[in-house]
Amino acid sequence: MKKVQLVVIICVSIFAPLLLFAEGNRQTGTIAVTSNGKAPTAPVADRMGRSPFYLLFDREGNFMKAVGNPNFGKGPAAGGASAIDAIGFDEKGVMTGSIPTPSREERDRTWTGFSDFFSSNGIRFVVAGEFGDEIVRGMKMRGVECIAFQGSAQEAVGYIVKESP
Repeated sequence: MKKVQLVVIICVSIFAPLLLFAEGNRQTGTIAVTSNGKAPTAPVADRMGRSPFYLLFDREGNFMKAVGNPNFGKGPAAGGASAIDAIGFDEKGVMTGSIPTPSREERDRTWTGFSDFFSSNGIRFVVAGEFGDEIVRGMKMRGVECIAFQGSAQEAVGYIVKESP
């Protein structure tokens, strides 16, 4: 009986602070909104990897700063190319081009860049027009919640502040 109590006390003392930190992080984390412009009134950009800027807001919705996307324009692993970008038609109407597939090394380098950027800025939420499944899974593993939103950066942040506990 005493062993069971001891195990319970040890588990609670180890896991309770982690749960409190996770909940506190949800309430205090920075909000990053993808954007093609540096102003809070700019529209939310379509894709996270192709956005030149992140607009950072505190958890109360106050604009902090605009920062450059560290992975902007760094190739397909960072969202730099798509089928629309890579496929074309020649003068006879024949489809040309190919969709580039990033190497594992390129993908790892991209994830490292995103992880470093997000952790150094305390980012808990990222907003973009849409997200691919791989980005959602990867960000979730890193404790970042992906929120798809259409509208201005300010409207997106207002939604998060209002709807997230």
